[in-house]
Amino acid sequence: MIPVRIVTKPAQVNYDITYLDTNGKIIDQTQFSGWYLLKLTRKSSNFEILDIIIQGCSIEHLLYTGYVECNNSKFQPATALWENSTFNIWLHTEIGVLINRFYQEINNGDFGKNLFENYLLTCDSSVHITGNYPESIKSFFRKSNGPHWWNKNKDNLPYTELDIPVTENILNDIDNLESYMETETLNGLPFPYKIKGDSGNWRIRDVPITTANADPMPLECIPFQHLQNFLQAVGYKKILSFSILELDPKSCIPTHIDDHPTSKNLSYITGAKKLYFSYNICKNIYFKLGDAGILPLENPILINTAKHVHAVVNNSNAVRKVLMVYGILDKQSESCSVSNADDM
Repeated sequence: MIPVRIVTKPAQVNYDITYLDTNGKIIDQTQFSGWYLLKLTRKSSNFEILDIIIQGCSIEHLLYTGYVECNNSKFQPATALWENSTFNIWLHTEIGVLINRFYQEINNGDFGKNLFENYLLTCDSSVHITGNYPESIKSFFRKSNGPHWWNKNKDNLPYTELDIPVTENILNDIDNLESYMETETLNGLPFPYKIKGDSGNWRIRDVPITTANADPMPLECIPFQHLQNFLQAVGYKKILSFSILELDPKSCIPTHIDDHPTSKNLSYITGAKKLYFSYNICKNIYFKLGDAGILPLENPILINTAKHVHAVVNNSNAVRKVLMVYGILDKQSESCSVSNADDM
């Protein structure tokens, strides 16, 4: 059962309260245990939330992990409700679990600040994959680890969404790059084509030298101007590797991690630094990145496969294609060193 009590000012106020599980479904309060999202919506006059009591204990400054949504915007710190606003906060039926999770993830001095400036909030929901996939895949996606606050300055940040428009010219350049890699060379060496998986269900066209051993190359190593401009907008100043990956329909890439701890270039990939762009389809494509959950693939994204176990399922009826790039971001020094996740 959900043992929760809301303390407000004034004490007597009108609001609607909803409890959602990690999949966004309304909870049967009498039977539920685990992580849930509490949503509090103002019904009449404005009021302030002073505290939330779980199992007779105050959540204290964890109250500031909550945020207010109003007119498609998020506000934090915010513990008051006004017209058309809803207060949201992730909680657990066991207060000890709640305290352990968020105290580990959020610095003490950050409570009461806008956490969204320095943290990424994710929720690992349960995805039930049907079809002819191994149980290792199905159970990995079925597992739900709930909400996490990821510090953007730590090397376990799972991903960063990119707000960069993808034009038709960029997509054309990616198609041209695919054709280029089939027939041309890089520094006199052909681009190898690797067939992966027990049944050859996924394939990768890669650079001749892996990221683990590569020296930085100028952006011009990709000889297409719109794509160069795009990579510059992402933040790359040099390139270590680039590849095109194909995954057959109704197929998967097994659960794995790309840590490569002894590689030459380790620090370049440790963090959300690999460009991942599912450029031909994204519907019915499921990429689970450990406890961060299912990745948003509608737009290009920088991901961290060196710190998080991951797997991919293509549950569509088409071959999925992805552009992947490793490089040196503007904020990095070329004196750093990193590893390759070339088998993602």
